[in-house]
Amino acid sequence: MKLVIENIRSFANRHEYEVRPLTILVGENSSGKSTFLAALAAVSDPVSFPGVAALNKAPYDLGTYDTIATFKGGRGGRAKAFSLGYRAESKSRGKEPLAVIATFCSEDGEARVKSLQLIAGNVEANLIWEKEKIAVRIKGLEPNETIDSFLSIGQQPSGLTFASLLAFLPSVVVDLSKAEKFTGASFETYRKLEYVSSQWRETAPRATSIAPIRSEPKRTYDRMSDEYYPSGDHVPYILARLLLQGEAGKGKKLHDALVAFGRDSGLFRGINVKRLGSKTGDPFQVQVTVGGPSVNLSDVGYGVSQSLPIIVESILRATNARILLQQPEVHLHPKAQAALGSFFSKLVAQEQRQFVIETHSDYLIDRVRQEVATGTLAHDAVSILYFDRPHIETTVSELTLDRHGNIENAPENYRTFFLEEELKLLARAEAE
Repeated sequence: MKLVIENIRSFANRHEYEVRPLTILVGENSSGKSTFLAALAAVSDPVSFPGVAALNKAPYDLGTYDTIATFKGGRGGRAKAFSLGYRAESKSRGKEPLAVIATFCSEDGEARVKSLQLIAGNVEANLIWEKEKIAVRIKGLEPNETIDSFLSIGQQPSGLTFASLLAFLPSVVVDLSKAEKFTGASFETYRKLEYVSSQWRETAPRATSIAPIRSEPKRTYDRMSDEYYPSGDHVPYILARLLLQGEAGKGKKLHDALVAFGRDSGLFRGINVKRLGSKTGDPFQVQVTVGGPSVNLSDVGYGVSQSLPIIVESILRATNARILLQQPEVHLHPKAQAALGSFFSKLVAQEQRQFVIETHSDYLIDRVRQEVATGTLAHDAVSILYFDRPHIETTVSELTLDRHGNIENAPENYRTFFLEEELKLLARAEAE
């Protein structure tokens, strides 16, 4: 898919960025990486998008319209509107183009949907909200046929989800078929819009976000709830349910993955859950084995608890849901950072998982490159997006890998800082 983003913070004007199965975001602080992730999470939210720009759902917080819309400075001022959306291809109809792009304007300081563009194959629907009506234009239903109409909707809705949208569009055609100006075959038109609706439903992206700072470990956990939290607060309860309550299939798979990563990273050798009582709802402890007897999760390095949400969610999430990660390497030493690179690469190659990872870790990136060089991961499954913000606008360069894991088409300023630091060290060595 391609993420469409226009006039959001430092992303002035319209941009489209390809998102591959393993997409890595790199660049200096405040260069736009978190904004990119927030935008991707928003278009992947089936509960809110496209009627709402959900840019403030944890772990993201882009604020109100005035802190979301691009400020271009001088006479340009604040952008009058911003857009979010995606482009994809049909999975079942010969890679027909699909797109959903929503445009938002300011209303009482908050972002409100103003228009919606929907494309499936040669069919395009445009909806524009005008106070208590929606202007609808549908093109491509028949050769040279365009349908225009104003539909009275009463008070403007606060949101329009995919479910309501897909139910709404075919009914537009039913209403229009009663009008004298409608000349097309209403049944055929209705059928085509039903097809369009099914294609949008089929390709609607899904994503799960994991926060950059994850929850602190507790010595004892005393409630059983696995409601999702981006900070990973729910993860100990998932471990308890899967490792203690007899879900053998998932439990074994998760346990084996945790142990494998623990050993590869050097963080731990084993993990288990100890119930402090005989009942299902009794308190429990998460214990890990580093060397010798098992110890409480609170008594080992902070990197263990910070890595658990990443491993658990990566293993258990559905294959059609991207996992959006901010700084998964936090509190991990270089060996563990590199192990994450192998972990993500193998899940993409073997389990068809999808990740978008914002990172400052060269060790993680270099390990991904090694996995491509050894044939574990296809080179075209990986994209490195380099974010640069020399002034007020962000530029994004897409770096690809060849079959040997070498970075292609890198801009001149990519890794300039690191190269300069190495040269300084070499110069000092030569001087000595």
